[in-house]
Parts: sequence; C-alpha cells; structure tokens
Amino acid sequence: MQSSGREISFKTFADKQLRASVTTVGSMTSFTTSAWSHPAATPTVYDGYVLNGVTVTRGEEGGGASWDYFPKANWPARDSVDFFAYSPASSVNVTTGLKQNVTTFPTPPIGGPEIQYTVPRWDGDSQVDRQEDFMVTKSQKLAYNPSDPTVHLNFKHALSRIVFKAQNQNKNKTYLIKELALSNLKSKGTLNLLDSVPNGADPFPHVSGTYDVAWKAQSDSVTYKVDLGSTNVYVPYNTGTGSGDYTDVTNASNGLMVLPQETILGRFTGATPEYGTIAEVAASPTDATYLYATVAKVITSPTTQSIRARLYFVCMTLQIKRKVSYLKPASNIRFC
Repeated sequence: MQSSGREISFKTFADKQLRASVTTVGSMTSFTTSAWSHPAATPTVYDGYVLNGVTVTRGEEGGGASWDYFPKANWPARDSVDFFAYSPASSVNVTTGLKQNVTTFPTPPIGGPEIQYTVPRWDGDSQVDRQEDFMVTKSQKLAYNPSDPTVHLNFKHALSRIVFKAQNQNKNKTYLIKELALSNLKSKGTLNLLDSVPNGADPFPHVSGTYDVAWKAQSDSVTYKVDLGSTNVYVPYNTGTGSGDYTDVTNASNGLMVLPQETILGRFTGATPEYGTIAEVAASPTDATYLYATVAKVITSPTTQSIRARLYFVCMTLQIKRKVSYLKPASNIRFC
C-alpha cells in the first residue's frame, strides 16, 4: 500500500436522538479508531491497516476542536479507506475492541470489526464499570481529498437510555418511591461496525411497528437498579393526561443505560393484568422483563403510613429508537 504522504486528521459529530443524551460533540474527549484500506474497485476485500485500534484525544487548539493521535498515519496513495470508531476510548465495558492481532490477521478480516460490550449495573458507590453513553461510527470508501483531507466521523448513540416518570391517581395520597429496577435484561452483546452501523451521518434504521436490533449474540440477563440518588422522590396525586402531569422519577443525569433489545412480556395471576405483587408474578415465562418499584411511604393527610410495598409492572419492547414505553396500570401509580 503506497502512501500519499498526506496526514490523516479527524473531525467529529454526534447524532441527535429523541432520548436524553449524555455525550455531545462538545463533551466527547476521546475515541478509539481503526482504518482499513481496500482497492477502490473491490470494497469488500481489505488489504491493509492504516490505523489499528488507535486512541484519538481532543486537543487544546482551536477551542478544543482539534483531535490528536500517535503514531501518525498518512492517506494511501490509491486505496480507499473505511474508518471505524467508538467512544469513549477509555471504556472498561468494551471486552473486545477494534485493535486486531496482526499475527492472526495480517490483513483485516473480511467480516469487519466486531465490538463486544457489557452494560454495567449501578451498584451504589462503586466507581468501577460505571454506565456511559457509548457511541459508535463508521465512514466508508474515503480517499484522500486535497480540498478536505479531514475525516468526518458522525457518532451514534449505541445504547438505550431510559428515564422514568410516575403518576399517582389516588386522591389525597402522596407516594414516596425508594427503589426502581428493570429485571431480566440482557447485559452483553456484539456489534459489527461494518454490517450493523449505518454509514456516515445516516441514523440507525427504525420504522414504527417493526423491530431491528443492531446488537447480536445478546446474553447474561441481569436486574438493573436505577440510581435515585439521596433525594426522596414524592409522587403527588394527579390525573392529567399531559406530559407535565407526570412526576419525574429520574432525569437526564440519572437515567438508565441498557442494551437495545427485544423483551418478553410478563404476566400476572391476579385480577389486574398489567401489574401486581411478587406473589402474583406468573411462573411462566421465566425470562420475562418486569419493571418494579418499591413504595416506602404513603402520606394521607393528616396521617403518614410507612410501608415496603413492591409493585411489578410488565414491560413492552425496548427498540433501537431508544424510546421506551411501559404498559400503564388502571390505577395506583402509573409508569410510562
């Protein structure tokens, strides 16, 4: 592969989703990238590594708009290049990243790079394996352009971020929520950046009524508890139907990151099909996903009753669109 002698540089963008986002193009500080070259006439056959799992960090020049990496790489003289990247570069949740073993793969594998990732659970005060807004991108069939030699990378949010709202339809009562969790969610998955990630600025595909998940080989079902912080979450009486009539249980800073996935709808043995107690959770299906909330206190003027009632709710499908809905119970506290 002959070099053009022209250095590769980067510029980043971040997609805008309907969900709350943590990482923006302004707050991103690093990413890991690989670049594979191929003859322009045969884009599916890679013949060399231009970059192999290199960390790129934000520089201080130009108000933080520049990106730096080492060792430097040049554009090939004739080949086209496919760029793949994920952010943050320092993620400890990536179990298999972009860097290839050149002994095993002297040239890049035809199937494209795969990332194996584990979405961690919040476990109180631990600072290890914290949740993050994991982002990915690819930009294909690029060649050296003297008028614009910079690689433009459009990063996409690869995880679903869930925020919770509650509504209390019991008049003259206020509820205190102490615990919130989602059970039986897959925590591990594999993402092929060549096959499953849209090119350039194209968004992840989503059509209403259909389901298409990019993460494959999903495994290891776990329960994700929600970090409610130290502030008490009170849910007052409200029967309105507008978005402002629901109490924010979580917000953009303490929402829950999960792997986009298709969930199995649970069921209850009690009179209400949408929610119930642990005793009313049906034995089958055993791998169904439930949302559960622990109500610690009910305030009824002028008395206060302390309880530890845990209510379970059935969950609908989590989609790649990153907009999550829950079935709404007929009474008591509603979650959506």
